[in-house]
Amino acid sequence: QYQTGVVLTARLKGPACSSHQGLDQHPVVIVSGPDKQVVPISGYLTDVLADEAVDYINRHAHEPFFLYLAFNAPHSPFQVTEAYYDRFPDAEIELQRIYFGMMQPGDGIGRVLDALNEHEIASNTLVVFLSDNGCAGYFQGLCSCEPLSGGKLTYYEGSVRVPFVARWPGVISAGSTVSTPVSALDNLPTALAAAGTAAPESAALDGYNLTDIIDGSAAHDALVWRNCPTVAVRRGNLKLFKPNQDRPCGYLYDLASDPREQRDLASERPEAVRALETDIADWAGQAKASGGLGGLIDGIRRLWAMKITGQAGLARNDVDGLALGFIIN
Repeated sequence: QYQTGVVLTARLKGPACSSHQGLDQHPVVIVSGPDKQVVPISGYLTDVLADEAVDYINRHAHEPFFLYLAFNAPHSPFQVTEAYYDRFPDAEIELQRIYFGMMQPGDGIGRVLDALNEHEIASNTLVVFLSDNGCAGYFQGLCSCEPLSGGKLTYYEGSVRVPFVARWPGVISAGSTVSTPVSALDNLPTALAAAGTAAPESAALDGYNLTDIIDGSAAHDALVWRNCPTVAVRRGNLKLFKPNQDRPCGYLYDLASDPREQRDLASERPEAVRALETDIADWAGQAKASGGLGGLIDGIRRLWAMKITGQAGLARNDVDGLALGFIIN
């Protein structure tokens, strides 16, 4: 039996302001335990979340546990402490200096890894670190995903190609890399395998155990991303991006020769477009047939369509993804 810990932040609506002064004194509210007890804590949220994660490891190091740690940074609002801000005196753009300072959850990740070492459980622990999307390039002067195109809220490689690092001594060789595409969808089957169990047969998981991908015994035939009405699919080096999934055609790119996605091949390779559209249709059908998330996606699609026609007040960005980092001991 595994103890389960979740350390994350839910985004509160507010302005995407920027600041680097006085944040050490801003109150942070932690909702803790199954009874959802409110525990006010003063501190910079990135550090507070790391504190909670380390405390969880200290309390459960003697037993199997699962820990999900989702840092809020570098999500807006763009705010940072003086200590992190002062690390980048050479940054010429003020907003970038703040943003660079926010990208210091590595301090907290280091503390988490140190806690595993202190309790002598690092050799028996799977640690995964990744981001949920590329940088928010729609804030002028903030960041860039160069040399890739796009960023957050797009389906270009600058959004969907993100850092993904795993450490599992004795299972994943240090310094090894995987050249075939992997996905956050692979985290669940990997976690289940690490815990010595499997998903129910009725659960149609899209992902694979990462160890199977690493040794070559499994691979994604195709990967599909959808935020209705936009959809994209990748099979091998070919990627099709459709601004509207219900309309024909789209933009076709060969990522091997054109990783920046500048040359549209759709008119030159209509057969490839049709094949990738079939992949999208097959994926959508499987998601719907499996119920659960498929039904939720279809429900969101209907609501978004109502939003377009003015029938409902659903804001497109009411829900934001969270960066994922988990530990299985």
